[in-house]
Amino acid sequence: MEKDLVILGISIREYLPYFFILILGIFVGILFVLRTIKEVSIDTKAKMIQYVIYGVGSSMLTTWIAYEVLNYYTNFPLSLSSALAGGVGFIGAETASRLVISFFEKKFGTKKD
Repeated sequence: MEKDLVILGISIREYLPYFFILILGIFVGILFVLRTIKEVSIDTKAKMIQYVIYGVGSSMLTTWIAYEVLNYYTNFPLSLSSALAGGVGFIGAETASRLVISFFEKKFGTKKD
C-alpha cells in the first residue's frame, strides 16, 4: 500500500500532473519566445522583458488549456495529453488563435475587414 504525501490536507499525487504541465509550459514558452523574437523589433530592454513575460505566460496558459481540454474530452493517457498540450503551447497563443479564427472564417464564410 502506497502512502500519499499530504501537505495541509492536500494530496500531492492529485496535483502532480499540474506541476508537470507548469514545467512543460515554461519550457515551451521559452522555446516559443526564442523562435519568434527575431520577428519583432525590440528597441528597449523593458520591451524585451515584456515580450518574454507575455510569450512565456501565453504559452503556459495555452498549454494548460490544451491539457485540460484533452484530458476532459478524450480518454488519452496523461502522458499523451501532456505531450499534445506541449505541442499546442509551442505553437503559441497567437498562432493558435489565428488558426481558430481562420477555421471559423472558412466555416461561416466571413472575412475580417
